[in-house]
Parts: sequence; structure tokens; C-alpha cells
Amino acid sequence: MCPAFCRQWPSIYEAIEDSRPQRHKLMRLYSKNLPKQGRIVLAGDHTAWPRPDACT
Repeated sequence: MCPAFCRQWPSIYEAIEDSRPQRHKLMRLYSKNLPKQGRIVLAGDHTAWPRPDACT
């Protein structure tokens, strides 16, 4: 509750923006670490439907 450490709403958004990785640097890192031989399998999981009873 110290006034010196008082946060406001804009500081939250700025912190989120600062914590986002730079997309181009991240893609260079990914491509550098991909295997040079064999099949590359990329998998993702996403649904637009809410599942409140899901065991996650």
C-alpha cells in the first residue's frame, strides 16, 4: 500500500506488451533448432467452444 509502489491500469497493459516475445527473433530461434533431417511434426490444440467441465 506504499504510495511509491502505486500501480495504475496503464502500467498493467505496458507490462503485458513488454513481456511479449518478438515474433521474428522467436521464429529465427525455432528455425535454428529444427532438425535438419526427418519429418517435422507441428501440433496445436485449440477450440472456440467453452468447456467448463473439462479436466484441465
